[in-house]
Amino acid sequence: MTLNREYIDKTDSKFWREIGVKFDAFNELTDARLDNELLVILSTLSLEALIELGTLFKIDNELNGKGEIQDSFKSLTKEQKLQILLCRDFQLRKKKTLRNFYNDRLQKAETKFVHTISQVLHLFYESQTNLIEVLAWYLWDNKGSDEQFTMSEKITMEQALKIPREGKDKLVNSLYKKTGRKNNYKVHSYATLRNENLLVVLYRQINDAPRPDFEEAIRNKEVAPVLFTINISDGTIQVKSSTKLEKEAIKEFVSDVFDCKLTLVSSDLFTEYSPEKIKAALIHGTPVSDAGSILKIHKISFRGSQLKNSPNLTLALKNIEIWPSVEHAYEKGIIEMESLKDISSLHLTYGDVNRTIRTVMKDDGNIIFLMDDSGIANHTKLSIDIEFKNRFGFPLNTVISNEKFDDGKVDKVDLIMSKISTDDFYTDETKQLYRHLIDENILNSINRREISCGTCGYKEVFEQSSSIPTVCPEECGTALKEKMFENYSVNKKEVYSYIKRTLKSLTDWSVLQDSELSLYDEKYKFINLSNQTSNKKLQVIVAENSLPSRVIRRIEKMLTPTMIIFIGEQEKNIENYNTNCIYPVTFGNIYIKQEREFSFLVDKIHDLLDRRTKTFLSDAANKALESIMKTAGTVDIDKKYKDKEFEDDVFAIFKDMFSNCEKWGKEMSGKAVPEGIFAMSWTRTNGNNTDVESYVFSYDCKLTKKEKGYDLGKDEQRKALDYVVDLNRNSFVNRFSRRNQLSAHIFISNRFDENNFSTMQEHFYKMLGNDYDTRPIFLDSETLVHMYNLYLENFEVIRDSPNVFKKNLFKLFTSEGCQLTVDDINKSFNIILKREQAEINVLSTDLVREEILDI
Repeated sequence: MTLNREYIDKTDSKFWREIGVKFDAFNELTDARLDNELLVILSTLSLEALIELGTLFKIDNELNGKGEIQDSFKSLTKEQKLQILLCRDFQLRKKKTLRNFYNDRLQKAETKFVHTISQVLHLFYESQTNLIEVLAWYLWDNKGSDEQFTMSEKITMEQALKIPREGKDKLVNSLYKKTGRKNNYKVHSYATLRNENLLVVLYRQINDAPRPDFEEAIRNKEVAPVLFTINISDGTIQVKSSTKLEKEAIKEFVSDVFDCKLTLVSSDLFTEYSPEKIKAALIHGTPVSDAGSILKIHKISFRGSQLKNSPNLTLALKNIEIWPSVEHAYEKGIIEMESLKDISSLHLTYGDVNRTIRTVMKDDGNIIFLMDDSGIANHTKLSIDIEFKNRFGFPLNTVISNEKFDDGKVDKVDLIMSKISTDDFYTDETKQLYRHLIDENILNSINRREISCGTCGYKEVFEQSSSIPTVCPEECGTALKEKMFENYSVNKKEVYSYIKRTLKSLTDWSVLQDSELSLYDEKYKFINLSNQTSNKKLQVIVAENSLPSRVIRRIEKMLTPTMIIFIGEQEKNIENYNTNCIYPVTFGNIYIKQEREFSFLVDKIHDLLDRRTKTFLSDAANKALESIMKTAGTVDIDKKYKDKEFEDDVFAIFKDMFSNCEKWGKEMSGKAVPEGIFAMSWTRTNGNNTDVESYVFSYDCKLTKKEKGYDLGKDEQRKALDYVVDLNRNSFVNRFSRRNQLSAHIFISNRFDENNFSTMQEHFYKMLGNDYDTRPIFLDSETLVHMYNLYLENFEVIRDSPNVFKKNLFKLFTSEGCQLTVDDINKSFNIILKREQAEINVLSTDLVREEILDI
């Protein structure tokens, strides 16, 4: 039984030992020593990390100072304290693996954590098997690369998972037989990542001997891990093992189970090519080499296009080469060729051979053009390989560096920003990009020295300037080995400044004042842009980590087109953020494309989000309805639901009902203005005359958690009147409104103090005098929810009677009774929903269909 299955719903001492945690040592601590060990851990955490950890245990984050917060952890149960110690022990040396796994597995979590200790505990509380999977990926990350093979058949993750779940005995037997029946094997565990990578961890028993122990000698069945991954998306398998026979056994097993052929991918990185010649070959059909060829390309598929919504595009012809069509599409601006990853697949013919060549994008941004060569004679296969390289300038079934193209450089920058060590920098281009990032202060370089003892296993890392021992401090008397290496970290402050400078260089956009918003106890800074031609807004968030799903929903409800710039994330890992009013971009795009090209990218993003307006408006309004329903008629509200979110929810609903609606948010900060305004216009017919009725309303949102309701006392009366007076004097409101003023100022709250209704009315009438008659109107969230539900349920009827709808809502919002009730809404909608008033004739398609069926 795999660990995943054994510990699907439990944990015990064996579980912790299996994942390398010293459970017994911690479990035997006295209460006093347990508290002391916990204090040692807490004292190493920053204040931010401590507060974040406290949220997992519902510790008050408003305590004064680090000391008070540390003391509050003493109130935890012994089990909770032990869990912190165990998870802290587990996280050691696994920071990189943990971050990658956490961001993938809990990508859509309502709450996400930034600091490692909180991430480990979060993973553990979601499912203890998460830690088993983290350990598996840690073993994989720390074992050197090995041979990679392509599979001739595509499989699903469900099929792949049958190996560790159902086929483990067959796999173990295959290994046992292939290695001469000398070694015992077991499937220890398995792990998945991004729902496209399956990792299987096997243990090979290498010894069975007693081992000295402080209490008594123990039997130790020593093991060596054997690992292999199956990548579902690119159809590849990679095996990490120290023996050739084990690799052969796993290859044969996979080939047999999935009835496919495995083809070796060359491990050499191909870099000797000309981007210009490759582009000419793939766009114009111009061969890189003059050598003659019978190889023909009849079909080509591109990842994305310049058509609306950027669909994938396939061009195909029968018996004719496709290049004139590709060239024409390129000249018309329908397709682009920014890098090799723009090509999704090619279909070639070579004599009687027909094959599809698909491309695989590796995590490091490099590309493989894969061809299934099963059933092709060796001499024909060799001829295809030679002619393909002559034609396009790069080989088949080989990893090709994509970094000579700008889009490839983008991927490399993002890859560099996601790492902490230069160990994986193999090419001159990558090293050069790294040096540029260091020179521009975007990365901070840290030189370190690692010393290790070959006898006892002692290992420690020192800063370069530190004095280090030459003999093992564990007193085994061995001379220490020394290794120099270079680490680095992202200079977040400089990255933000770099992004800000680049945005300021855009010729068509003005950078407004930054704003800061607290979303679920986490502060986010917004860079606000305004288009100089259309005056439309675009807000930019710089994200160091993936964002929780509830933060994404919150941004969507703002209804402002938003670009999220991710630091240290690759494009394929952020695609799911491309939704509604949000478009994700990696920092590499800004750094490589810079002023001119980045300006085109920003315009393209804004145009795309603009086209999505209708879709994301309805979606945001529905999300707002779900949130605001929880405030209806109650003050018992989630403490994380703040007044700013209430304002966004109200605006989303109003914007869906009244298109001519504006929210005055971040860019109006500091100005004496209400939450927003909306206007209604409709036509009124009198005999042969048609008049246009136009009216303007302002509104203010008042969220409260007080049982008595929101207090609209003297300060609120003064502010509301100031809003009304200023807007009544506004020349545009004057010209637009048939009454040359606001018709009403609407207060919206989850609960009002009803004693304020008459005093607010009296204040308006007294202070406005005879010049204006703007009314105060009170709309509680329960009534607002009821009104919007009626609107959604009867949208088709309302759509066919737009003038009737607006006319009756105007009467509702200017009624004598200042407090709107559910009964008022019902009476108004009873009139609105009379079908006899329909202004637009609608064809009954049901009757049309019935008549056709009767013929």
